[in-house]
Amino acid sequence: MKRISTWCQHLMTTFIVICIAIAESFSRGAYAQLPAPAVASSPAATVKVDGSAPVGISHFLPGYTFDQCTLRADLAQCGRKGIDAQAAAAARDVLSGVGPHYANVQLYGWGSSNPEPEPGKFDLSSLRARLDIIRETHGTPVITLCCSPDWMAGGDVGSSYSKLMYSFPKPEHWDAYAELAARVAAENQDVQYFQVWNELKGLYAKDGSFQRWDYESYTAFYNKVFDAVKRVRPDAKIGGPYPPIRAWRIGKGPSPSGVRVAALEIDRRGLEAVEYWLRNKRGADFIALDGSNRTREPDSNAPRNEFDGSYEACDVFAKVVDWIRSLDEREYPGARSLPIAWSEWYAFPGPGGEAASSMAQCLIPTIRSGAFTAMIWGAEGHGDTGQSFPLGLWTGTVGGGGKPTDFYFIARGLIRHFPPGTRLYRTETQGPVGALSSDRTTMLVNQTSSLLEVRLNGRLIRLKPHEVVFAATR
Repeated sequence: MKRISTWCQHLMTTFIVICIAIAESFSRGAYAQLPAPAVASSPAATVKVDGSAPVGISHFLPGYTFDQCTLRADLAQCGRKGIDAQAAAAARDVLSGVGPHYANVQLYGWGSSNPEPEPGKFDLSSLRARLDIIRETHGTPVITLCCSPDWMAGGDVGSSYSKLMYSFPKPEHWDAYAELAARVAAENQDVQYFQVWNELKGLYAKDGSFQRWDYESYTAFYNKVFDAVKRVRPDAKIGGPYPPIRAWRIGKGPSPSGVRVAALEIDRRGLEAVEYWLRNKRGADFIALDGSNRTREPDSNAPRNEFDGSYEACDVFAKVVDWIRSLDEREYPGARSLPIAWSEWYAFPGPGGEAASSMAQCLIPTIRSGAFTAMIWGAEGHGDTGQSFPLGLWTGTVGGGGKPTDFYFIARGLIRHFPPGTRLYRTETQGPVGALSSDRTTMLVNQTSSLLEVRLNGRLIRLKPHEVVFAATR
């Protein structure tokens, strides 16, 4: 018995020593040396940042258009029922917390009331209310001088929101519209940015078999508005021509330009509007554009191109800017020097894509190209996901809503890590990853629906499917 007892004591002692050793090894962090479990399905990618010299400077702040659905400004037009006060308050907090940004509001339309329902009778209350919200939530206000009081477009005096409101003013009323614009600018001294008209609405002209924009009429109208506003507000920043820049599958569009991205070709007609306006404008403080990474299809039932809405198609935003910058400054004054804004900016996911990561990826060439803003249409999205075009900044303002969307965190990250003045550095990427780099921070975009292992300057970072992160560059 004594022999057995002694043996048991030795066994117990050995067991205790082993337990202590294991405990001490964990306390020293030995577990950190264990290999991480392999994820067989994870593709790999590398990002190398060349910090030897900057390749550009960010001028960028994100923005949005205050439409009829933003904070349910116009329930009838928005097609939604009711608004929850708590959700609306939460949405305002979200907007206030995003950081400095641009916020665009239309003079008339998309929820804004008729500013001049009768000649000389003005009602700017709706515009004021929206501008007050923009100011309270730390936005830089932008006013789009569109659309037309109905009577200026040939409608009845006193009518509002008729079919003619989106028509272009009759030439005999251009002076009246210019004076309306001047009144708006004079009453809102803190508003610096004014965009003249919206997407050349009402100006699609048919010239024989070739359909195009009537950019001659637009530019003549623009010059009247420019002169009137500058007369009362010399400090105002005025831009145009705000044309729709569209792309088609190569060989499918009616007006090829030769400007191509991936399998897409930019439609010539929007570019012609820019050219004519640059040559003939009285003056300008910035160039306003409207564009998307999606195609226009001659047949709505045609299958979309594999590059339509793809990450590769995001380069359309840089390609258009590069084309403008390539124009001869003597023939097209301002082409190489005027700041550029995307007044409407749409970045949709392609096959296998996802909304937030598509928007983040498309912002990379947008920012690198030097654009100073890209404004999404509508800050408030639908339902719990915040779906809009394709995402808003917050979810629908119904019970439990008003929460930040995935795009909100991307916009906030860009504001914090890549504000205007940030030096940008060249990135070399391999694999399905997007990257935007400063000397301190790199935004990484997982372009896949799988886990992605990224080596950023040799450091391993694991990204979830379609995840967007802001990581230390070094």
